[in-house]
Amino acid sequence: MVALFVLITAGLSLGACDRPTHTAIGHSYTLRTAGQYYPRDDDGDPSEVKVDVIASLKDNGKHTLRIAHTIHEAGLSVYYRAAQREDEQIAQIYNALKSYTRVIVIPQDALSNSRDWDKALYTAREKAIPVIIAATRGSDISDIPVSSLYYAAYWNINERASKDSHSAYDVIMTVVEDRPHDTVMHTELL
Repeated sequence: MVALFVLITAGLSLGACDRPTHTAIGHSYTLRTAGQYYPRDDDGDPSEVKVDVIASLKDNGKHTLRIAHTIHEAGLSVYYRAAQREDEQIAQIYNALKSYTRVIVIPQDALSNSRDWDKALYTAREKAIPVIIAATRGSDISDIPVSSLYYAAYWNINERASKDSHSAYDVIMTVVEDRPHDTVMHTELL
């Protein structure tokens, strides 16, 4: 009986380790700490990875539709969550969390200093769902008004590939599998 209690307690302790305390979900390891990385048993099966993309309020969401298209063309399941106002974007975060998403992509221009965003992103963190912030034109990582504990990567999506570009598939799967990566990741937009 004591052995069973010890096994159950050990199992609960291991489950609690799934959510890192000092890093974002999906960004436990940087390239500097890659030597500490060990592959997990539950790495993402690409056929089961669902990506939710939250619509941008700028340009009628055209940029985020292209992001969703790029993810789809990479062979991953994607769900585009339309919104016309900030409160709808936040509601779409909660809808995504209820729909068994594996990762949420939020356009940087959606984020504001609103406490509602902090609460929504905190909820994603508590559910161990990684968040990727997608850059928008004229912005950079210093413009993000939320804690780095809430996002696994800053996705700089460009019109053309650069020498340090990753495929959309690699960016998503790196975050889902919590592999070592830089905070800023570059991808060519289709």
